[in-house]
Amino acid sequence: MNDTIIKTLCEQVVTKNGFLYIDTIVRGHKNAVVIEVFIDNPGILTIDDCALVSREIDTLLNETLSAGENFRLDVSSPGIDRPLKYLVQFPKNIGRRFDIVYREEENEIKFTGKLKAVEGSNLIFTNKNNQEKTIPYDSVVSAQMQVSFS
Repeated sequence: MNDTIIKTLCEQVVTKNGFLYIDTIVRGHKNAVVIEVFIDNPGILTIDDCALVSREIDTLLNETLSAGENFRLDVSSPGIDRPLKYLVQFPKNIGRRFDIVYREEENEIKFTGKLKAVEGSNLIFTNKNNQEKTIPYDSVVSAQMQVSFS
């Protein structure tokens, strides 16, 4: 089972159906391979969306892989523990707190704040002192949502 081929097939199915391809993780061993596919979209991602993509990937993998190659396929949203990958993922997360690492000239800067708005390709955050910070999306190295219980 070639990981590169699996990832390519998964990405093709996800994008063909109009969703954002986030990642594919292939783990396990020959007789117990687990394929996890993470998808998203700018709006709400439903279980029906995941089921649609899962059925298509399952069919394609069964046609492509050698007979006897067994796998378990899981298709889901990336969840709060995975970093955001695309600008279009940010608007639906306005009001949430983030740990952001971004580049400013040659330096990487860490910032924690609440996403206030997305204006064009700029992310506007407020820090704990309610001061605004505008970060161009192109300078973002990583954007991790914080878990909040309030």
